[in-house]
Amino acid sequence: MELTKDLSRILNIGISLMNETDYHRLMDRLLLASMEITNCDAGCVYAATQDGLRAIVLKNNTTGFYKGAQGDRIPLLLLPYDKNTACIQSAKSKVVCNIPDIYQCPQFTYHQELTEDAITSYHTKSVLTIPLFSHEDETLGVLKLSNAKAEDGTLIPFDSKYEPVLCSLAAQASATLANMKHLEEMKLLLHSLVRVFTTAIDERSPYNTNHTMKVANYAELLMEFSNELHEKGEDTEWYSDERKEEVIMAALVHDIGKLTTPTGVMNKSTRLGHQGLEPILRRFELIEAKLTIDWLENKLTREEYQDRVAELEEAEILIKDANKASFLEDVDIQRIDTLGKCVYYERNGNKIEYLTASERQNLSIRKGTLSAFERSIMQNHVIMTSKMLDQIHFGKSYQNVPKLASAHHEFLDGSGYPNHLRGEDMPRDARILVVMDIFDSLISMDRPYKDPMAMEEALGLLSNMAEQGKIDTDIVHLLIRAVEDGKLF
Repeated sequence: MELTKDLSRILNIGISLMNETDYHRLMDRLLLASMEITNCDAGCVYAATQDGLRAIVLKNNTTGFYKGAQGDRIPLLLLPYDKNTACIQSAKSKVVCNIPDIYQCPQFTYHQELTEDAITSYHTKSVLTIPLFSHEDETLGVLKLSNAKAEDGTLIPFDSKYEPVLCSLAAQASATLANMKHLEEMKLLLHSLVRVFTTAIDERSPYNTNHTMKVANYAELLMEFSNELHEKGEDTEWYSDERKEEVIMAALVHDIGKLTTPTGVMNKSTRLGHQGLEPILRRFELIEAKLTIDWLENKLTREEYQDRVAELEEAEILIKDANKASFLEDVDIQRIDTLGKCVYYERNGNKIEYLTASERQNLSIRKGTLSAFERSIMQNHVIMTSKMLDQIHFGKSYQNVPKLASAHHEFLDGSGYPNHLRGEDMPRDARILVVMDIFDSLISMDRPYKDPMAMEEALGLLSNMAEQGKIDTDIVHLLIRAVEDGKLF
């Protein structure tokens, strides 16, 4: 390539390197452009690792070998830092090495061409190496070009006039690479912080262990399965890597608001709560003791005493059963109401109620373990999730995370919370989180207030919810197929 004639082409190459956002495509573009400019037969881009220089992209026109442009790994090509090679010299000293004939160069006591040429039956002659390093003087890698050719195909040394051009392109690629590395580090920092919050959320509740991670995992597997079907022409939806990352991020933070939820509410595994049964049992023991005294003092007949004690025993059984039941029928609630009216009167006129108003109210909860007030506290975690996430700058890549995460309890018919969104207000990615959140809660084995559902029963319940217009039918069908095909378990 003539430098003067093709200056515009070189400038365009530099611009393309600065605008590239994919690591492997960047390395590939640098290699192909450098080979074109110097009219050489082969080349390789090495990345600096802890152990040495590892080949990232390699192309050889003579042998037809071309690997690494799509991120595929190149085996065996690792140059340890303790070897005396042109590439290692460029990496360590950040200098250009222009060698007319590598086999006649006494400067290097070891060179990888000996091994590579023996394996490929290729003969390397001229070599040009260009270091890649950041503005912070950190070695990022090395560009190696082999066997420059004249117009007639004869192998010739690399013309030194190309060195400034290649160094300029390498610098632009290095700047882009450094930016990529910085962005990746920022992304890793964000992910690590999110996982810290995720761990804190799940650790606050022994009944919520790994829930967040499972929802994220299920969502990721479902999106990958959707992509598989899309490639077969069986699904119209496609999830890019960026879109998948955004959904997964939203899944990881969807319960972050639970950091503000009182543990007494979040961990309430029975209607009476932690140690809420003990005061009732001690009260019953006291009443029984007083009944015994009344009998011994002939204030009660033996039959009356036995009847009253039997009533206490039946009441205790009722309370214990109601405390742990997943659902109470009308007859159960009526029995609790009747028991709540029972009173033992002491001699001085004081009365001992079998149940306090609060205990009676909690034991009368029809479904679950939370009272209406406690449920409102629990549901408030979604509002707090929204408030907390709105204070985080997620950047363009994750700009939808707050919206997706705070919609995980919404239903398509508007009956969800906290904003009562309807179908048109809920993007597909939010609907995935809704279904995955419900799915995990149904099959989880770590909820003491309910037994885990069998898979068939859980999928059936989700199908019923879809038929009622609460959750997305397509996503439920996709989930059912994914389970049947063994993609989630």
